[in-house]
Amino acid sequence: MIYWNRSGTPTDFYSSAEGELGPGRMMYDLVHWRSEVRTPVTGTSAPRSLTPGRGWPGQPDYGLLPAALARRTPATDPLPPLVNAANFYYPTEFAAEVLTLPNEIVEGDASTLDTLYDVVSPGDLRRPAMTYYHGPAHSPVLFSGFEP
Repeated sequence: MIYWNRSGTPTDFYSSAEGELGPGRMMYDLVHWRSEVRTPVTGTSAPRSLTPGRGWPGQPDYGLLPAALARRTPATDPLPPLVNAANFYYPTEFAAEVLTLPNEIVEGDASTLDTLYDVVSPGDLRRPAMTYYHGPAHSPVLFSGFEP
């Protein structure tokens, strides 16, 4: 998205209103993030969305997902052999690309973009960071603004 950042706009925000998000761009066409994206946003936790889906036919049971995403720890993810900076590999916050404006995608008469996880920033501000597109434009896409 850096390529389309407009001169004079913040370098960590990408907006449809400013022409930075639009047709022909991966985040717009494939992921269906079409309002405003900020990257990176750091947060204290990454809980499952309070409203992950709207009950569409074939919707997975999002209640089976973990209640919150866990950070890597030495107990769950041993330090890889070629990584010698444990403080880099084991982050203390969640950093993610997030939606900062409402981004409802309705195709036909159904919502086709579900929010699975949010990043919670100081002050308990929740912002969508992991979404699932399941509309008619193409095959389903799970997008995570988090690093793997």
